[in-house]
Amino acid sequence: MRAEKRLPIPLEECVSLHYAEVPAQPWPALAAVWLPQLPESKRAAILRLREPLDVNASLLGCALLGAALAARAVPFEPRALDYRPRAKPRLAAGPDFSIAHAAGYVGCALATAGRVGFDLEAAGAVEPEALRLALNAGTRGRLGRGDGDATTYWVMTEAVLKAAGRGVDTATRVQLGERAATLDGARFALAPAPLAPALVAWLAHQGASLELCCVRHGAGEFAPLP
Repeated sequence: MRAEKRLPIPLEECVSLHYAEVPAQPWPALAAVWLPQLPESKRAAILRLREPLDVNASLLGCALLGAALAARAVPFEPRALDYRPRAKPRLAAGPDFSIAHAAGYVGCALATAGRVGFDLEAAGAVEPEALRLALNAGTRGRLGRGDGDATTYWVMTEAVLKAAGRGVDTATRVQLGERAATLDGARFALAPAPLAPALVAWLAHQGASLELCCVRHGAGEFAPLP
């Protein structure tokens, strides 16, 4: 495990991001460790996935949540995870977290206080035209002037929506600034996560500022690799 900043950090507004590359081949050892520990609804959802990469990313995301909680000395009972349709996953009694995966990576952001959202995409994955109805007029105008990148704007927006526990139907109400955003009067600090050159990754946190701590894991820490 490689940590860019030592954990834990005694800051009320600190967010930690634990991340790893996801193996693309079937990974029976990880499934054997994590599937039995998860709530039935989450287990069933994972078993419906067809691609090994998606199965591995979902399970590895749970493992990274466990690692993030352990770094904060917070007990973790996977069966206590609350998964509800069209709602943000949460711990019944615990800090807020956000898991996302794309382009062969998965990460879990954990906040010591307040709400957090995390999203990532492969660089260049989003075309400006695809966001014509998904961003507010101000952000669309910036894109039209060549000011900014469509993938970055969408990842930032998604991070805010995840932090707020809102759906994409409210994306046009997200007002993006350089390192902050607002949604229906709530303010979110934004920070980029430098995970890999080919990735665009951002975090949003409902607080005045965002102190980010990144921790990279090897996937083999959680189960023998295939």
